[in-house]
Amino acid sequence: MFRIEWSQIVAISNGKCKSCLHRVSVSSLSPRLSLAFFLCPKGDRELKAPQCLVEKDGRKEYPDFTWGEFLRFTQENHRADENTLQEFTKWLLSSKYQNA
Repeated sequence: MFRIEWSQIVAISNGKCKSCLHRVSVSSLSPRLSLAFFLCPKGDRELKAPQCLVEKDGRKEYPDFTWGEFLRFTQENHRADENTLQEFTKWLLSSKYQNA
């Protein structure tokens, strides 16, 4: 079992979209076709929930962040799992307060 890493989609949807574990069943009788899709914007590209979602929900679920910050966190600090976005949020907020 592995996790489809949708953390950035969860964040920009203000928590409307959910990330889930993904289970694959393989068969020795038929081949399996897998496609990989990667969303990797420029490192300075800001990812944030649209204001209309924040206003509708009454609060912002996740802080704004850049793709570079998220990539750095997942490459240097945390292997992707069911807690990635929560751990990233804690890391990001502590990093920003330390650099303020």
